[in-house]
Amino acid sequence: MTAADGPHLDVLELSRRLRAVEPAVRLLPARLMGRVLKHLYQVHGLGWQVPHRHCLVVREKDLLPVVDRVDLDLPPESLSEEVLILIAAPTPEELALLSREAILLRSWRTLFHARVHLALEQQRARGQLTDRDLRERLHQIGPSEVEDIRQVLRQEETLLPPGDDWTVFVEFAAVYLELRHFDQALLPWYFPTLRPFGAIDRLLKEVEGGRLLAATRPEGAPDPNQWAKEVPAADAEEPVRAEEPLPVEPRPEKLGRLLSRAEKARGRGNVVRAALASQRAARWAPSGERDQLRSAARADLDGLAERLQAAVGDVHPEEGAWQQALAPLLEQAAAPGWPVEARLLYDLQKVCFDHERELYAVDLVEWGLSLGRRPLQRPVPCQRAVLLLKHLRSAVGRLKSVRLSTEECWALSSLLVAARKRAQERLRESFRPLVRGTLEEVGMRPGNLPERVAQNKLVEELLDRILERGFLTMGDLRDALSRNRLKLPDLGEEVPAGRKSGWARLPLVGGFLTGLAEFWRGDRLLRANQRLAETLDGVYRRGEIYLRWLQRLSAVFFGTRVGRWLVLYLILPFGGAYLALEGMQHLIH
Repeated sequence: MTAADGPHLDVLELSRRLRAVEPAVRLLPARLMGRVLKHLYQVHGLGWQVPHRHCLVVREKDLLPVVDRVDLDLPPESLSEEVLILIAAPTPEELALLSREAILLRSWRTLFHARVHLALEQQRARGQLTDRDLRERLHQIGPSEVEDIRQVLRQEETLLPPGDDWTVFVEFAAVYLELRHFDQALLPWYFPTLRPFGAIDRLLKEVEGGRLLAATRPEGAPDPNQWAKEVPAADAEEPVRAEEPLPVEPRPEKLGRLLSRAEKARGRGNVVRAALASQRAARWAPSGERDQLRSAARADLDGLAERLQAAVGDVHPEEGAWQQALAPLLEQAAAPGWPVEARLLYDLQKVCFDHERELYAVDLVEWGLSLGRRPLQRPVPCQRAVLLLKHLRSAVGRLKSVRLSTEECWALSSLLVAARKRAQERLRESFRPLVRGTLEEVGMRPGNLPERVAQNKLVEELLDRILERGFLTMGDLRDALSRNRLKLPDLGEEVPAGRKSGWARLPLVGGFLTGLAEFWRGDRLLRANQRLAETLDGVYRRGEIYLRWLQRLSAVFFGTRVGRWLVLYLILPFGGAYLALEGMQHLIH
């Protein structure tokens, strides 16, 4: 049986069928597609962060700096302005899992999408679609609708740089016509603000989508209407969920590798990796073993739910709520690639690790500067609470992209939001006495009720910064103090007059010497900076040496009576006059 007659296609046969209807097509691996996109559009990031990875229309000569001629199937002397259509080749796993009809239909859709790009670019090059025409078409769609389209395309990672009106219109036309001809039931879900669709059809009639559909159909591709996914009506509440593909026959070698991966991950406590490996192994196992492997994957996920409940506490009165909420994620998370459901599960596993494992910091510089008083390896318990909240926030942010029903998404969302709120409350309760105690230790004690209110506001503002960014710096502390009514005293006025003794009681010399001592020791801000780096180790970042010396120098000029007099009556007037005169001389000459 040849590749053309078997139940599955290979890349060579797929390329032959696509090039039979469009000679400019070239199938490239995903890594090469990412390389081309990064080179042409100066896109930075990892491979899966590159937009529009499924296809690309590009001139032949622009590809040669990044892609070899052999990969493009070009003769050695070829160097022309001809346009090529690059399509991401299916992975070996996709070729094994999906039927030949599914592969041909998906490739047909991608080729049709690329031909719409090419048709619009050619119209613009021939002057048939001017900037004025573009503005008129966007005006017919509507300004708010265009912005909604732009946001949808960005979220779906299909909008190429620079993301201007032209690229938005071209990508919208390609996506709209693709859905119109291949998956029409998805249009109300993809572009919910566009009504009616007949007006958009008339707007894009010059693209001739029907002609392109027939011209790009490869041999053996099924009718899109017969293979369209079952999608709920536009007023339904259930999202589209892809069905799990199963191979035609078991693959013992693939099954063995996945089972070995699951056992190793389970031994290291990586239950998410073990669950996903077991779920994927069920696809390659004999029919009698699939239920057993799925049960093993579910058991691993239940273990994650128990650990998660211990990490975040009781956020739901019903027992087993986490198990029920996480179970629907398993099937989608085990899909090929790096689906968002898998990333969400790994975020939740990191929450468990943050709760269960001690974190340590190894700081050779601090150990040396302290002459061994601070340990070389020290625990950083404060950082555990911050990381736990960070990973919970990341999991909540992925909820908008998971493929779950409304009820399933609501159940998981309520648990994650409650867990995030509980983690924030715990962080505030544990950090609040540390921050307040440090401020009072360095002398920032309130003397009356308004100052007590100001101190509470200062503490909560610092905690807000930790919740927002996960760390705190000397700049945050300085800015919070500058906005607060709890102010720093002048240098030399820290010790009350009744508690001074000896030379410190002298009116001029005593104040000068006391201020000089506080200058070298550091004012209250600098001492708070040093103490917070110890009490909130791993969360508070001690100010750099240049920031500390800038604070010392500014305290001399703004934290003493003499310094303020010098700034007000000498430095500002004479320095400003000097700069004004020098500036005028430069302008004249």
